[in-house]
Amino acid sequence: MKNKAYIILSMIFPAIMGSCTQELEDKGRPVIPDGTPVQFSAAQGNTPDTRTEVSAGDDGLLDIVWSADDAIGIYGMVDGRSSGSNVEYAVTPSDNGSDATLSAVDPSEMFTWQSGVDQGYYAYYPYDDDETVDWQVQAHPFSLPSVQVQQAGNSPAHLSDYLLMTAKQEFSADDNAGGNVRYVFRNIFSVVEFRLKMDAQLSIDAVPVKNAVLSSASTDLAWPEATIDLTAEVADEASLPVTVTASGKEISLDITENADLVKDGYTSLWFVAAPGVHGAGDLTLRLTAIDNSVYTLTIPEGVTFLPNRHYVREYELSLDGFIPEQDFDVEIPELTVNAGEPLAILTEGTAETIEIWTGEEGHDFEYSDKDRMQEPVMTVNFKMALQSGTQRHPAAIKYSHDFSGEMTEEAILAATWTDVSDEFDFTTFIYNVDNDEDAQDNEPHDAGIVDCTDWFSEDTRTCRIAFFYHIDAYDADYVDEQTGTAGNGRTFFYLWDMWVRSQYPSEETFEEVYRQIYAADDSGRDETWPTFVEGEGFVASDANDYNNRIRVYSYLNGKYPYVVRLGSTFRPTTDRNSWFVLPELTRPEAKNVGRDTPVLLKDTDEQMQQQYTWTFDTPGTYNVVVVGTIMTLAGETYVTREFEVTVNE
Repeated sequence: MKNKAYIILSMIFPAIMGSCTQELEDKGRPVIPDGTPVQFSAAQGNTPDTRTEVSAGDDGLLDIVWSADDAIGIYGMVDGRSSGSNVEYAVTPSDNGSDATLSAVDPSEMFTWQSGVDQGYYAYYPYDDDETVDWQVQAHPFSLPSVQVQQAGNSPAHLSDYLLMTAKQEFSADDNAGGNVRYVFRNIFSVVEFRLKMDAQLSIDAVPVKNAVLSSASTDLAWPEATIDLTAEVADEASLPVTVTASGKEISLDITENADLVKDGYTSLWFVAAPGVHGAGDLTLRLTAIDNSVYTLTIPEGVTFLPNRHYVREYELSLDGFIPEQDFDVEIPELTVNAGEPLAILTEGTAETIEIWTGEEGHDFEYSDKDRMQEPVMTVNFKMALQSGTQRHPAAIKYSHDFSGEMTEEAILAATWTDVSDEFDFTTFIYNVDNDEDAQDNEPHDAGIVDCTDWFSEDTRTCRIAFFYHIDAYDADYVDEQTGTAGNGRTFFYLWDMWVRSQYPSEETFEEVYRQIYAADDSGRDETWPTFVEGEGFVASDANDYNNRIRVYSYLNGKYPYVVRLGSTFRPTTDRNSWFVLPELTRPEAKNVGRDTPVLLKDTDEQMQQQYTWTFDTPGTYNVVVVGTIMTLAGETYVTREFEVTVNE
């Protein structure tokens, strides 16, 4: 069996094993020609070479060997002065993995021998090349974080992410012994392993643990910020040559895939801890299961964590020892809120996920387990412009359910029309009249997107939309309030880029029910085209007036083709009325869009909050249901809370 390098540090609290490092015999400085590259190697033997390849070794020990991915940092000192600071040397492992040779990554930074001077080479692992750090051999920065991560139960792979090794150097001229400078690496931290199992009374398959916290009432366990003197040897009993600037008495071990505790064998959790003395009862292990219940263990004996040691403690746990956290609950203190203002949702306890069924269409708890037949929402939009004259409101938009479809003034006047002009923004400048700069470009004015769902009959699902155009008879005594212009000559009304669309609330796409279609002549027109109806006020001569009635042409030199213009002669002696009637429009049928879905307030990987909010856009009364997913040791369960919320204007 090939030789392996182990952390031979296993012991049970509180017994402490003596140093397991076998120091190599110091053979003195080698006699080597000046300028010869220094040969570095890691010593072979019963040495805790702690590297990137970490696995569970024989007899529960940690089997840790060098890897080709490893790199060492080396400082050089000559007669008390630096000859190289934090130089990176790559590791080449031997066949047995416990010894290795080192080579400079950048040959220009390679250390070379200097004759007749006192020189030394101090190494550490893992190499770090952070350019923002002031690297110093006697104040080398390092950290042992208070939050550590283990992938799963019985997986010690994370240990190499947190251990720090320093090296004792031995000079040798014997190439067979490993080169000119041989290093014995030792960890400055302790590995603390808890082996846990459930007792024989366990009634479920396993207890998944997602987090473990090791805390001390007296002594630091973590050093997030510290420095170490690499020139000083790390002895077993002596205090470490370490200066700590940030510390903590707690280490949290997050287990990404959960550690299943079972009754048929032990599951191991590993911490990397700072050396220190902990009195009897000072150490506490706190386990958090997947349902957030907590099991607390107090270590009754006093323990001293020494560098380069592996401590082991075994425990058998009972299911009753896992104490549930505060039960999850939800409260909405104010059940009345205004549209556009946040509704406060207060929570207590812990849930894996929190979902809200707002009661709005698409998010209604009533449709959580049954399909919804969804009606489409209808919207209309158009652009407009005004030109010439001082009649500032020449047009209106109306809809009807009972228009016969006969395109005559009599039929239009016989129908019932609902004026919805106030739902749009008709207020705009009059081109060639108003002096404001924005009125001079003659660009279209967007009247806005309006929900026209209610315009469609519930019985026939149809409606007729028409623009009513009216011009007052000319009054020479009229004075425009905005410009002071005398006389009320007619004002043209331009209309273009009009559409009516349908969209199901649960879908992102829409259907174009109508798009303004018109041309400069009658060729190719059919029933889908809008129709111009001229009122009785028009006289025969008006029909020959180039500026009268209706005109369709390319607007602004082709920028807006086929713009509809409604008008009359400039100074009519009587009122003028005309209508621009769209074809009959039909609202699409309701369709099955499947079940409603909730809104996710909290996902599994997000921290719990004490308050969440939701904002309603539309007034009404809503059945709000909040559902929390709770993880128990027996599986998922749900907490459901229902509220009636009133949303005012």
